[in-house]
Amino acid sequence: MRNMVKRPLFLSIDLEITNICHNICRICPRQAIKRPAGLMGVECFDALMNFLHGFNPILTLSGMGDPLLNEHWDYFIHLAKSRGYNIGLNVHPASLRSEEIQNRLMEAAPNRLYISFPGLARESFAYVNPTIGFDESVEIISRIAESAKGRFGIAVSAIKTGLDDSNVVQSFKAMWKDKGIRANIYDCHSRGGHLCDTGLVCTRSPGWHKRGSKTCSLFLFHTFVAWDGSILACCHDLDGQTALGHLNSLTPHQLLGLKKELISGFMSYRLCKNCDEPLRYLQPAWGNELVSISSRKKLFKILKDNL
Repeated sequence: MRNMVKRPLFLSIDLEITNICHNICRICPRQAIKRPAGLMGVECFDALMNFLHGFNPILTLSGMGDPLLNEHWDYFIHLAKSRGYNIGLNVHPASLRSEEIQNRLMEAAPNRLYISFPGLARESFAYVNPTIGFDESVEIISRIAESAKGRFGIAVSAIKTGLDDSNVVQSFKAMWKDKGIRANIYDCHSRGGHLCDTGLVCTRSPGWHKRGSKTCSLFLFHTFVAWDGSILACCHDLDGQTALGHLNSLTPHQLLGLKKELISGFMSYRLCKNCDEPLRYLQPAWGNELVSISSRKKLFKILKDNL
């Protein structure tokens, strides 16, 4: 791909349709959240759809809460798909227990379903996820994957913690491969330094200076929208310190301008100084305009493969 000047792009957007969650996973710094708790309303989601008109980013219902606690989650998926967006859903297996939720999921049929699986071994999973067991989670995911065939894609987003021996990685991958389900494995990081249980972290040491990076590569591609319509620089922002503006006060071009200004200097947010998110350090090749979903998926795969 030919080189081009680095500039922010709307390639992917995480939508936090709520920051409320009933799961008590130990890899989530929920107890430290200082932003107000709430649920994204239909009007706010409509405003987002209008805000993004003409950019067509990849959307994912994700964030600091359980999106299935928002009663409109499936309506949001239907609405986004009706407007031509590729939209995914990121959830914990404990949130998929009920038959009603599973039926609504099949009806909504997001383009992609990512199911979080923190902990690769039974012992680590039990420690990290006290609300659901390893075997029950595997059973739920397998059942949903079988029902989803021909409707939407599904993948396990597994998180390797500091409690997981490196030898378990291959057996974990083999287990899901036998079930015909893709499993992506990511190292547990400290969520911007907010994760109290540091024994779970297994990423490289944090600190911008250690990799010579003055900015965040993920920040170039990715945008995070909180439940109230606030646009934050990072999904690990627990108190709103990185707010760039609001859907009602910014245009997309103004937001991209703010991002360009930030990446031209040194991002001085407090959480950046403690961040060990692997994606922030990527040095991607720049090339085509990435106008199609397939080209963006290919880019994201290249980025992850280079970690």
